[in-house]
Amino acid sequence: MSPQTKRIFISTGELSGEMLAVSLVRELKANDPHLEFFGISGDLLEAEGVIRILDNKDLSVIGFGEVLAMLPKLVRLEEEVFRSLDEIKPDIAILVDYPGFHFRIAPALKARGIKVVQYVAPKVWAWGQSRVQKLKKNFDLVLGVLPFEEIFFKEHGVNYHYVGSPHLDRVNDVVTLDKFTTMKTDGKLIALLPGSRRGEIKRLLIPLLSIAKDLIQRDPTLRFLIPVASNLKAQDLVDAVASFWGAEIVSAEDHSEIGPIRIVSGQSLEVMKASDFAVVTSGTATLECGLLGTPQVVVYKTSVLSYAIGRRLLKVPWVGLVNLSAGREIAKEFIQYFNTHEISLHIQKILSDPLRYADAKNELMLLRSKFKGEAEIEASKMILKLWDSSLCG
Repeated sequence: MSPQTKRIFISTGELSGEMLAVSLVRELKANDPHLEFFGISGDLLEAEGVIRILDNKDLSVIGFGEVLAMLPKLVRLEEEVFRSLDEIKPDIAILVDYPGFHFRIAPALKARGIKVVQYVAPKVWAWGQSRVQKLKKNFDLVLGVLPFEEIFFKEHGVNYHYVGSPHLDRVNDVVTLDKFTTMKTDGKLIALLPGSRRGEIKRLLIPLLSIAKDLIQRDPTLRFLIPVASNLKAQDLVDAVASFWGAEIVSAEDHSEIGPIRIVSGQSLEVMKASDFAVVTSGTATLECGLLGTPQVVVYKTSVLSYAIGRRLLKVPWVGLVNLSAGREIAKEFIQYFNTHEISLHIQKILSDPLRYADAKNELMLLRSKFKGEAEIEASKMILKLWDSSLCG
């Protein structure tokens, strides 16, 4: 290693974080050729030259109850990570999203003299506001991707910067695919997004299918699209849908059709863009759907324990990023204990009322105006500036 080489540890806990990290790694390399990356990563980052010291699939647990059950394994994984880092001796650690795990490892990183950057601010404004002090103590820099959170962090003295929103860049690149829009024939197209985690699929796929069945009984011309995240086995979801719908599976090279439902691998953004409406699991997808201009409802269901704890800790009036970003409920939320008939009725009222539908579209145009893109450019500058300041210090 030459004296100019900088070693960067980058940690991602799941697919969404890894996708953000890919753009950031590319931008950092473009700005400084003397960089070596090591990380908790997956195939996407490995393709960018990041040396994998731990597969991020090993960290794919969600919820309070799940983390408690996995705690012994997490401790072993942490020990494995730090054994590698003690050999690599990185200068900077970039922790992408996944705050539960990253809050755990940040103090040990700091203790080793590593500058710690959190890319995607933890949602301490939503719950666990007591963690703000830990954020100030253990993180040198917090790079945020949501404009509404800046006031909160500045008020609490966190070294926070809104660098832009990768979500906006992603939706700007999305094109409308004829293979989806031609499904509409005489009716409308509805996207069903049950999530990218196995736990979400387990809890939400059947409720979403129940909503679809209720809707199509009211309007047989409706058609539905379900995108399957690349980290999941599409065939497992196809089999589950076929079992519920009771219809024969008709498969082509790039999709499977079961009754009025088409299941495709990936292409969740293209699916949302082509659709007239969407039923979206709470998370990043709600914001992306909003920025694409597609009206939606937000649904979410977690374990009983996770919900009981989360309900006590939650400090904001909504869970969907689309509503938090707008500062009001522009997409109705149905959380934990919901009635699928009520949801389908709500969707039908919007789709059947041109004025109400136009209002929903206008709200999404206002939402989009609050965001800026190219987050990786500003994030890269801030990270390299941190490196330079550490040399001066």
